[in-house]
Amino acid sequence: MNVEILFENKNLILINKPSGLVIHGDGRTDEFTLVDWILKKYPEIKGIGENMLVKNKEGKEVEIQRPGIVHRIDRDTSGILVVAKNQASFLDLKQKFKNREIDKKYLALVYGCPKDKEGIIIASIGRSNKDFRMKQAGNHARGKLREAETHYKILQCFEDSRKKNKQGMYEKYALIEASPKTGR
Repeated sequence: MNVEILFENKNLILINKPSGLVIHGDGRTDEFTLVDWILKKYPEIKGIGENMLVKNKEGKEVEIQRPGIVHRIDRDTSGILVVAKNQASFLDLKQKFKNREIDKKYLALVYGCPKDKEGIIIASIGRSNKDFRMKQAGNHARGKLREAETHYKILQCFEDSRKKNKQGMYEKYALIEASPKTGR
């Protein structure tokens, strides 16, 4: 497993999490996780942070280890993950994330080029009607809806001269910087 350590001191580790790697188990699968990598490389971190209770395939509650994990990044997202090396750092970082004192930024390539060069998107997010594993924003989302706020700015717009849409116009894309304020 190629996990790059960007920074490390006595309190924390900054990891460049590759796309495709899940942070921790879900009680349903036995795939290799970032937590497995952390415990192999830093066994002393075991017990730092807070574990999580989830239901497995049989519906029984199981405890999932989350040593030093302060926040998550989705499986298909690459980026910097902060891992606490001691309980005091874990609690401090957890509070900073909760109070939104840590600024998170994502780069994303999106379909289309929004007319506003920057803005704020506020929407409720729930489960997708088409695929329960996916999230969906707006009125058609189902399940428990949670408010989400994301600030964005367009860094660059692109036009694909190889592909035209139904109106005969070239497809457009935008590279944006997104800053979620609610963690969603």
